[in-house]
Amino acid sequence: MHLHTILAAGWLAASTAYAGLSSPSTQACAGNTPQTRDQWCDFDIHTDYYTQAPDTGVVREYWLELGNTTAAPDGIPRDVLTINGTSPGPTIYANWGDWVRFHVYNGLENNGTSIHWHNVRQNHTNPQDVTNSITQCPTPPGRSITYEWRATQYGTTYYHSHFALQAWDGIYGAIVINGPASSNYDVDAGSYRLRLVNGGMSNLFRFMIDDHNLTVIAADFVPIEPYNTTSLNIGVGQRYDVIVTANQAHAGSDFWMRAIPQEACAEIENTEIKGIFHYEQPNIVVATPTTTAYNYTDSCYDEPLSSMVPVVAIDASGVGFTSHNEANVIMNSAGLYKWYMGPTTFKAEWDNPTLLQIAHGNTSWTKTSHVVEVEGNGKWVIVDIEMTINVPHPIHLHGHDFFILAQGDGSYTSNTTLNTYNPPRRDTAMLPALGYLVIAFKTDNPGAWLLHCHIGWHQSEGFAMQFVESMSQLEPMIDPSALEKNCAAWDKYAAANSIEEEDSGIYSE
Repeated sequence: MHLHTILAAGWLAASTAYAGLSSPSTQACAGNTPQTRDQWCDFDIHTDYYTQAPDTGVVREYWLELGNTTAAPDGIPRDVLTINGTSPGPTIYANWGDWVRFHVYNGLENNGTSIHWHNVRQNHTNPQDVTNSITQCPTPPGRSITYEWRATQYGTTYYHSHFALQAWDGIYGAIVINGPASSNYDVDAGSYRLRLVNGGMSNLFRFMIDDHNLTVIAADFVPIEPYNTTSLNIGVGQRYDVIVTANQAHAGSDFWMRAIPQEACAEIENTEIKGIFHYEQPNIVVATPTTTAYNYTDSCYDEPLSSMVPVVAIDASGVGFTSHNEANVIMNSAGLYKWYMGPTTFKAEWDNPTLLQIAHGNTSWTKTSHVVEVEGNGKWVIVDIEMTINVPHPIHLHGHDFFILAQGDGSYTSNTTLNTYNPPRRDTAMLPALGYLVIAFKTDNPGAWLLHCHIGWHQSEGFAMQFVESMSQLEPMIDPSALEKNCAAWDKYAAANSIEEEDSGIYSE
């Protein structure tokens, strides 16, 4: 049987310890075996990865060159953006604890760019988060920047452009950080680990393989207690690791693998997004399956919170700063839609990013930059978001896994029960239509961190806010000269080509 280990719905890695993370002596790690997937050298699946990580002494180095081409991914020729000549770009591999270094060259014909590493925590390395208008100016064509971060967590994620709608024009690729797992699997014995990524623009997908069960072992970068299901809801920006046991050869050789867009989330035109799960046998060629999908209810909800139990148990104790935000959309005087979180729509200045403002001491934030300053030293920040119209949203936070304290339909009130006992943790969760999402994170990672809807055009239309966390600890991490040099290059390019910032600045067109 042949399977790719990474499946994408929608477009279906020098070692010194630093603050906040302890590491034992430097040593390479041999990993684990099919019978010891919960182990990883001197660590295991129960290690608290927020405070500990292997110190491997390894630096993984990658060169990424962005470019333009014409291709026909769905049979219709169109302009496509590439990384090293392909879309998706190369898969990035590293081991838990490795450093990963990237040399990113913007070879695009006529556009700025930035490459963001989706939910790589950037523990005390906030300038490497690479988010337009927050951590840097866009990188203009013809310029190269080097980034470096440490793989302090393990699992599955992806990288993508954080400029314009470039991610959905082709600038994306998978990231695999090898580490322990909460369930064993053995390819030789017919059990496979699939890494599922929804890198789509706007829709939640329901994933299934006809006549096969899925054992879910991770949600985003958080290992969870394994649970079984026949189908899996994957919102935009979310990732799941699942184990599939190939035990249906007696029933046939070919089965549909489905990523079904949910009409409850967005209007769709293509409901037939399928692949073939094929059992390789002598003299049997791949054939069109005749299998039937599992029954399901079309919806735009996350997996049940009760199913997502983190292996590393952490309680969300103590109430700290609370940010209340009602989300809504209005049409402005120019006839353009703008999304609001709380009192304002988000609009940052891509030529004056948040980190540069902090370095220059200019922290009288504009209203539309929607900055919320929060103190560090392990205090809790609770964010509740209420959706006032009948539209669901995948909410994503940079720099942290958040704790999901409550999620549901209707209004959040003081009587709503908050789950603080080892609640689900992840970095992207669904805000239900006409519902609420209450999340919390601990201030243990200084930085300017974006919180936003991960639907491409909603970000562009201002559905975002940012937390500036532990500013006094953040300032020494910033290199003003590097920021100024790139911003000067961007300003020169933008002026010469009459490029104007037309929307939010984090996904401007």
